[in-house]
Amino acid sequence: MKKITINKEQGTVLAAWLSLPPDPQYLMIVCHGFFGAKENRGKIFTFADKLNEKGLGVLAFDFTGCGESSGEFSEITLSRQADDLNTVISFAMQEYKLPLLLLGRSFGGSTIIALPQHPAAVKGYIFWSVPIDLKKTFSKVLDSQYYELESGAAITVKENDQQYILQPDFAADIKNIDLKQALTKLESKPVLICHGKADEVVEFGNAVKMHEKLPQSTLALVDDADHTFTDFTELREKITLKWLDDTFFK
Repeated sequence: MKKITINKEQGTVLAAWLSLPPDPQYLMIVCHGFFGAKENRGKIFTFADKLNEKGLGVLAFDFTGCGESSGEFSEITLSRQADDLNTVISFAMQEYKLPLLLLGRSFGGSTIIALPQHPAAVKGYIFWSVPIDLKKTFSKVLDSQYYELESGAAITVKENDQQYILQPDFAADIKNIDLKQALTKLESKPVLICHGKADEVVEFGNAVKMHEKLPQSTLALVDDADHTFTDFTELREKITLKWLDDTFFK
């Protein structure tokens, strides 16, 4: 994989990894989770190799304020991330002219659903451990701090020995976006929904609700898998690769 950068009109620079096989048939854009980064703790590299073998290119990027991208994490909103993703999609369509697949981990998947427009170039979606009931999910994760956000106060959150600041705009933005309604824009495309039944962050009921609303979706619930599929990474990849074979490479 090689590093590339994608420039936004506002001056933000998005950092990304790109891996293209000799004759790619699709390009998969990968969106990381809330406190994550494009590397997914190194897992993206071996997964990209497997995708390349099937003829899929991979473009994994950092959202604004995350990883190696510029900007401030503290200004994160779902709308800002959707704007980032729209920039990446436009870049990919212009530079590579390949049909696209979108894969989102957790909040990265929520970001995909929140896209105002879904170009015809996007042929399918993959959702790993994705929440659609964001208020319920973040209320659970942040507890009383979420209500401080809703009341207009900034909060500090600790994650893996790191401290992150969240602004009230984060909660206000979530309140204004109905992801369940937004799912209707995905109804005509094939979708894979993979979720752990032991997910301690995002209740697997989110996956069930998504599946019910998306007629062309495939639901894979994995017993004992937690939010990051700690002991089930290979199984999640195997499920995903089989779905890709069955859906796009028959």
